[in-house]
Amino acid sequence: MSAIRVLVADDDPIVLAALRAVLASDLSLVLVATAVNATEAVDLALLHQPDVALLDVRMPGGGVQAGAQISRLCPSTHIIALTAYADRRTILAMLGAGARSYLVKGASAEQILAAIHRGARHQGSVSAEVAEVLIESLAGMPQAQTIETERRSQQIGRVTKALQEGWSRVQLQPIVDLRAGWAVGAEALLRVEGEPRRGPDVWLAEAASVGLGEAFERAAVSLAVVSAHALSPELFISVNISPGAILEPRTRTLLDEIAPERLVIEVTEHDPIEDYDELMAALRPLRARGARVAVDDAGAGYASFRHILRLQPDIIKLDISIVQRVTVDEKARALAAALISFAGETRATLVAEGIETLAQAGALRTLGVIWGQGYLLGRPAPPPPSGMYPRYVGAPGGGDLGPPLVGLGEKNTQIALLRTAIEAGSAGSVEAALHLALERICFYTGWPVGHACLLTGEPAVGPAGGDTGGDARGDGELVSTAIWHLAAGAQFDAFRRASTGLRFGPGVGLPGRTLEAGERVLMANLELDPRLARSAQAVAAGLQAGFGIPLAFEGRTLGVLEFFSMQSEMPDESLLVVLDGFASELARVLDRQRVEAAYRERTRHLDLTEAMTHAGSCRWEPERGAGWFSDELRRIAGFPVGTAASFDDFLSIVHPDDLPAVVSAIDSAARGGVVDFACRFVRPDGTQRRLSCRVELDANPGATPALTGVFQDVTELVVQHRPSAPAAPSLGQPLWMGGPG
Repeated sequence: MSAIRVLVADDDPIVLAALRAVLASDLSLVLVATAVNATEAVDLALLHQPDVALLDVRMPGGGVQAGAQISRLCPSTHIIALTAYADRRTILAMLGAGARSYLVKGASAEQILAAIHRGARHQGSVSAEVAEVLIESLAGMPQAQTIETERRSQQIGRVTKALQEGWSRVQLQPIVDLRAGWAVGAEALLRVEGEPRRGPDVWLAEAASVGLGEAFERAAVSLAVVSAHALSPELFISVNISPGAILEPRTRTLLDEIAPERLVIEVTEHDPIEDYDELMAALRPLRARGARVAVDDAGAGYASFRHILRLQPDIIKLDISIVQRVTVDEKARALAAALISFAGETRATLVAEGIETLAQAGALRTLGVIWGQGYLLGRPAPPPPSGMYPRYVGAPGGGDLGPPLVGLGEKNTQIALLRTAIEAGSAGSVEAALHLALERICFYTGWPVGHACLLTGEPAVGPAGGDTGGDARGDGELVSTAIWHLAAGAQFDAFRRASTGLRFGPGVGLPGRTLEAGERVLMANLELDPRLARSAQAVAAGLQAGFGIPLAFEGRTLGVLEFFSMQSEMPDESLLVVLDGFASELARVLDRQRVEAAYRERTRHLDLTEAMTHAGSCRWEPERGAGWFSDELRRIAGFPVGTAASFDDFLSIVHPDDLPAVVSAIDSAARGGVVDFACRFVRPDGTQRRLSCRVELDANPGATPALTGVFQDVTELVVQHRPSAPAAPSLGQPLWMGGPG
């Protein structure tokens, strides 16, 4: 008999941990995935096609919505609804959404397992509390049916009236080339007038719920076709269409009225894509004639990445949430850079949606985005009378997008430099990361000399990580390292030797000036600066100009990169902006590597201490179901060192007579206490070890709650009494497995 495959969706980490433990107790069950919201539950159900899905009705996004979509997309999946409250409305909503079993949280492990096994046989089951509510509801069903019929009639009337009276219209929002300011196309956006006043997505959803969704979409496509004819033939038009409407032949006939080379089909997510192969087959004839496909919301989540990989779009639209954080969030910039690189490698064009400020437009251009869309560049409006949009020259009051990037500011160079920062993150050491950075920057700029100086001590920062007046400058010294990039030949050997062993305090030499300023420093003529150490050797080698770039992260300067050029000309501002971003990303990498090196050193000392005291440690995060055992604890437990060991593995070797007390002790620790107890291990080879144990809850604000424990092997000691432990609870639902407190 094949295993029963189970999906669990609940946003409560304790409940998730409890359900994991219950499922693990039955070898005929396999937990294929866990989700914490409705969208994730639907995506994972579609991916794994489980036999049974346990859905929390109150999880983010709604259990009703998740149940309805899973019922439609995965008809063979039996849905079990889980709730803390057996209220009539919730029960009926979930049953209407496709749930065939219903359990109240707090049900015993036996009840949960029985419901799963019945569900796998497509047999429903409900708990006693739910059954009572259903019996009461059945008595009033005729009235409920009348109310539902009336509600549906009203929905059909609203949608039909909107279609018949022409409430729909289309506005166009220009898509602009950020380099030149000219529009290259426009997106057709549906607007619905009339009552009730609400967004087009709500109208489309209501139309779909009463079977009129495709008719509503065809009306919108017809309006987009009219708008396309009002635009200059030089401009493309992007039309939003759901997967279901694309499969409808009448929709594709309407699209034939737009010249294919001007048509962009923007695949929306009004409905999940059930069959990518079928959708690709429907799009293939249009694409063969020159039409393009676009996918929006790139970077917003798993679903958008799946669409990109499966649909292979010609245009990728960067999600507004990334665009609007690109000037303030380094993670958003890094994700944008990665998507830009991906688009380039797949020969797709990237469009940034939601640009509202000049700073956003400038940052996106620096990263290499070519096309943009947003209120800064043009609001949705009827087609322009001339059919052409005026060139964008800036916001009211002045200020434009800046001059076109030239030379080393071109897109491929920008992406290559940002990619170098990412690649440096996988380098084996700080030295390797810096070597890679110097080599790549000098390669792309043509500068013959690059050198790294690192801070010898911690910079001056306040107790909360803020400034003490020195901000990124610090009070330490920079030391000249052996990390160089030098052009071939012996021309710069004397300059390198003169730099060996030098230390630069704030304001001393090019590195010290950069440290003191906390920002890039440019020196156009090295010969004219008497404070620059190594000046004579630099001039003798033919070096004319120097550039210092700080490696600063969260107000802490970690080092300075210095570069030297054979020309006295300063690099253009576009290149400097790219290098600033590069240095910021590299500083993040160096900070992480510094922390990781310190962690490895502390771990080494801990391992030595544990080995000497025969004490091992562990950590378990119930929210993720993840655990960690130290090497010494693995040795004590009889597990091979270097192998994974879960908390269930730990429980499996506790002596059966001690298990109730151990469960009770850990349950007490999960409530926030520090608990000492003793127990025996029965190792896989049959030998026993007696342990002295301490377990406590690590619940720092912002961190994932975790249980940490220390276990000392005291087998060789003479132990007269084992410390008492709290009375054993029912093993069905201890708190640390997610049971009620």
